[in-house]
Amino acid sequence: MNNAKVLLILFLTVFIDLIGLGIIIPLLPFYAEHFGASPAIITLLFSCFSLMQFLFSPFWGAWSDRIGRKPIILVSMAGSCLAYLWCGLATSLWMLFASRLLAGFMGGTAVTAQAYISDITTAENRAKGMGLIGASFGLSFTLGPALGGFLAGVNTESINYQLPLLVASGLSLGGLIFACLALPQSKPDTSERSTRIVSASKRLLELIATLKRPLINRLISVFFLIGVGLLGAQTTLALWLERQFSWGPQQTGYLLMFCGIIATLFQGGLIGILNKKFGEVNLLASGLIILGMGLFLTPFSSNLVLLLGAMSFLTIGESLATTSTRSVISQLAEPHETGKLLGMTQSALSLGTIVGPSFAGFIFVTIGKDSPFFNGALLILIATIACFPGIPKMRSRLKSSHQ
Repeated sequence: MNNAKVLLILFLTVFIDLIGLGIIIPLLPFYAEHFGASPAIITLLFSCFSLMQFLFSPFWGAWSDRIGRKPIILVSMAGSCLAYLWCGLATSLWMLFASRLLAGFMGGTAVTAQAYISDITTAENRAKGMGLIGASFGLSFTLGPALGGFLAGVNTESINYQLPLLVASGLSLGGLIFACLALPQSKPDTSERSTRIVSASKRLLELIATLKRPLINRLISVFFLIGVGLLGAQTTLALWLERQFSWGPQQTGYLLMFCGIIATLFQGGLIGILNKKFGEVNLLASGLIILGMGLFLTPFSSNLVLLLGAMSFLTIGESLATTSTRSVISQLAEPHETGKLLGMTQSALSLGTIVGPSFAGFIFVTIGKDSPFFNGALLILIATIACFPGIPKMRSRLKSSHQ
């Protein structure tokens, strides 16, 4: 099977798996409120998911280096199916938390698909290939929230919480069957370094050694700050919209659909064009600046037009920054460690989303509903400042890898 077909299959697999995430995100805050949760508790639902991803993304990435990408993708999708089912059948708040912990533990599909793309693309085409994964995120957040909002119903007094989540579980099951039948197995790295059994202490030492590598350290730190700043603000967005505009899951879902359309356009096609013209490193820096502007402008959105403008900045900036950062990291990595480094990158993002939502929920309650967005803008500014000193070296390393 040629690489173009494999990329298409990976795109469809990740999209089908992630559409459930698109369904649940606008619904989950209202679902938790249904069980009496406060904003601070609601954001902990997002943090516990991220905690499990932080702990286990390197595990899935390293195991995919060892045994191949397909088995890990299939196991992860099976876990997503069960997690959505459990969430949909929840009868208490603790069941919501348990289902999100399971979803985070089994959330290895996207990082493994990124490693698969790194296996089958050249350095010149890496950003475009990674953009397909970004496009699957964008498309899932185009259709998922709209589908979830439609299934939940327009009446905020009688929201249907179960049906959207049961549909999400069914979609993950369908994606599992599709991947099992259509996705070819990748060739695992059979070198001694890849196949040896690594203890937990040795993995920790490897992680510390990786974080001592200057450019990798800088890029992974950027992902961490994005996780704290951006994801913290995003987890309070539905609650902010409820208080600012009296919106429910359906209206929130339609707003996320709008953001998903923009993300799909950028990550599915425009980012490849922009990369050829400006390069990954320039897109990374400009993406951070645009993302910070979007976060800062959101609290000033007193009407729909201003809100859509702020969300456009936020979405474009996130698309440019995250896709370009992943592409740069994959090109700086050695072939045998690509999956592991991408897993560590995802773990840094997840670590940020452990801290970010919890802190955002706290300041949402204690300071005010606008505070998570201003906090996010400040952290993205810090990420931008931290990134800039390494830009010349990144350009030089990528230029030499392309020659």
